[in-house]
Amino acid sequence: MKTKIISSICITVLILTSGFTPMNNAKTLTDCPPNPRVSIDTDHQNYIHASAFRSLADGYEWTVTGGFIISGQGTTQISMGKDCPSGIITACVRAYNYMPNGGICYSDEVCAGVNYTGPCFQL
Repeated sequence: MKTKIISSICITVLILTSGFTPMNNAKTLTDCPPNPRVSIDTDHQNYIHASAFRSLADGYEWTVTGGFIISGQGTTQISMGKDCPSGIITACVRAYNYMPNGGICYSDEVCAGVNYTGPCFQL
């Protein structure tokens, strides 16, 4: 089985030969994760969290603009800090699966933002 990743689209090609039997645990095209849904939750005072839903995946790759990740990179939920001054913070996530050939197959990137009016955070 050969897998090629092109612009976040995972293409799997099976090469059939006589006596070929696919392994039961081999990943196929359907094992590329679906696009997650992302939401941001905040009380505008103490916390800003982003969560990914609807995607069974091996991991999650987060990026944040207008702030920074405090914890949770690689998981379904991150905690974020807001850069000064307060304003819009955006969290984007791509779900990914490890492929049998050692490659990684990503979902599309999905983003959500919130206008944060609470205090900024500094590390």
